[in-house]
Amino acid sequence: MTAESSTSRKSSRASKPGKRPTRICFQCRNRKVRCDGTAGGCENCLRLGFTCSFKVQDVQMRSTSSQSSQVQSPSSTMTLERRRGRKACLSCHSQKAKCSGHLPRCERCSQRGIDCQYSSNASTVQSDLTSDKGIIRQHIDAFFEYIYPIPGQSFLHRAIFLQNWYKNAHSPYLLQALCGATARFLASNDVQRQQAAIWINEAEDQVLKMITEPSLSIIETLLITIFDRLTSRKFGKVMALSALVVRFAFAMRLNYTDKKLTFVGQERRRRLMWSIFMCDTLLANGRADFTLVSAEKIHLQLPCHERDFSFDIPVETELLKRAPGLDNHSNIGMMGFLIRILEIRVRIQKFTHEMVDRRNITPDARLELESLANEVQQFSTTLPPTYVLNERNVFLRAYTPERTTYIMLHVWWNLCYCDLYRFTIPGFHEALPDEVLSNLPTDFLERCRERCLKHAVDVANIFESILKLGRDIFITDTALSICALQCARIITSLGPLVEEPLEKPVIVKKSMACSDILQRHSELYPTSRLLRGKIQEIVRAAERDIRRESDEIVYVYFDMRTHGQADNQISGTEEVQPSPGSAIDVNLQLPPRQVFTKHSFLSEIRQMADSHDADELIPSNEVVQDSRLSTSFARPEEISKSQQVMQPENNNSVATNFTSGSEDRHDFPGDSADYDMTWMLGPDFAMGNAEYDMLMDPFLRMHNGVENGPWSSERFPGSDQNDTFYF
Repeated sequence: MTAESSTSRKSSRASKPGKRPTRICFQCRNRKVRCDGTAGGCENCLRLGFTCSFKVQDVQMRSTSSQSSQVQSPSSTMTLERRRGRKACLSCHSQKAKCSGHLPRCERCSQRGIDCQYSSNASTVQSDLTSDKGIIRQHIDAFFEYIYPIPGQSFLHRAIFLQNWYKNAHSPYLLQALCGATARFLASNDVQRQQAAIWINEAEDQVLKMITEPSLSIIETLLITIFDRLTSRKFGKVMALSALVVRFAFAMRLNYTDKKLTFVGQERRRRLMWSIFMCDTLLANGRADFTLVSAEKIHLQLPCHERDFSFDIPVETELLKRAPGLDNHSNIGMMGFLIRILEIRVRIQKFTHEMVDRRNITPDARLELESLANEVQQFSTTLPPTYVLNERNVFLRAYTPERTTYIMLHVWWNLCYCDLYRFTIPGFHEALPDEVLSNLPTDFLERCRERCLKHAVDVANIFESILKLGRDIFITDTALSICALQCARIITSLGPLVEEPLEKPVIVKKSMACSDILQRHSELYPTSRLLRGKIQEIVRAAERDIRRESDEIVYVYFDMRTHGQADNQISGTEEVQPSPGSAIDVNLQLPPRQVFTKHSFLSEIRQMADSHDADELIPSNEVVQDSRLSTSFARPEEISKSQQVMQPENNNSVATNFTSGSEDRHDFPGDSADYDMTWMLGPDFAMGNAEYDMLMDPFLRMHNGVENGPWSSERFPGSDQNDTFYF
């Protein structure tokens, strides 16, 4: 810049003090900085080396700006290079922290002792996703393969969504959220993972800036964002965004049918509302304090079959409560049956919470218990033959995206029985007190425990049947991990206590199936990795029990031969002292109350606040041997009634960091946060004597200290102006 031009610029600005420029160049507008409006190129662009839009004709500039705000996707801001300073490292960029840009390590990473990496091709990845539609199409296909079958995510119409995307009529922030949430299944390096975190963060920022203008696309974006935040263990955002999406849905009257719309338009709104209901159901777990959407508020028919939705075939389905004489269940899709079984599960949870709060089971409660059990059984009779659980149907769906919905339908059905009868399991936190159980009829307790154990084993059999077809078959629902852990605990707790006890090798085998089904899960979902480690601890404890019994038998055998005291030794090994206040059978020693649910939620939060830096690493997972597990449910005729010993752990809170350097596949997507087990513990919000059984309630996720930094100030240009693009 010459001295004359510099002088002329200064004099030009000085001649008009306090007056804002009439024009703002494209670069300054998108960077949200003040522009001096100088013709031929503003000073900001000249200083930073940008090509100022004032150098081209105004007509061409407006055309380029309009096209950039509507066509580029997922984010047009990706084409704008920041030159306010050095390029930030990956860690500072993901945390939205100021980076010094020093090499080889920036000041922030040096102070924290973390790995500092600069990506030379990060902008290339961003630009490729903007310009190469093949990459975007790959993410869209992966969404419908992995995320769409998950309960609460089946609301997008694939053909119409792709058509609008090809025509550049799509919602930009919806596409951002879709690509960001799906990238965990496709990302192969740190750069792609960091880019996915940027997409999902920008999508969230945009919808939060538009909360005064709710639309269907915003609700869809929020639902996908909630899924990503849940899998990324950002539970505070899950709770906040889920409340926001419920308000939006009711404001748009999604809980009523709009007869003016086409069938696809009506079905889209129905699926959105029912998806919100399922998400809220899994978050609230039967507690009225957390429930935002009750079934009574939804005046819609159930979602139709996927075929009818995909090919725009108008059909009528039943309401949630079946009307007498109306038989349209053949048109209900698996999503509709999932809604029904989850609604039954909500009522089961409410019933068990109230019963345990009262610390008693009244005659009326026993009648309600049988009524709920009959309703669960009646549900199975309404399933069409193609939805019934059998070897043929499992095989036909094992290699299709529908496998996730199909498997979870039957897992939730079996878990309804487990939730209904778990109050009889000794040692479980939501069991009735021992003195109450001891006063109940023995045949009633035995029947409840038999049913609970049977359905837990049935779930393990489902896992075994999937593993026999291939260990690469991926059930993508994040709830699978908590369901597997619940079944493993029930099998190990009730297996030795029922009238016809399971053999210890069978207990280990079924529990191992619950661990093996999470092998792929643990690679993508951090929570699944934690829970799979807990299952493996249960398996190892059962194996130690078997070895201990074997050692005792060998010791007794040699002691008999040495001292000739066979009778005394055998009687000494079989004698068991009853625990104080034990229930049901004085000859059985009940297991201790499980350490997993020993402490309340608030006490753990206080403990974490007092000693936040006292983190304990989770134990490393042992390699599970690849074994072909049988699907048969075998019961032995005789087995000794020995106690399943669960050794309490001293660490009640587990915390760790999944760093990108050590475990690249477990820290997705981007933010490095402290992991703890407090989200799994029962809150004591003055709810009575019953606390949550942390391992029975899948989705009450409340986390403290995860969020880092303010929201990004960058705004994705363009708003949802195509809210009717589905119709």
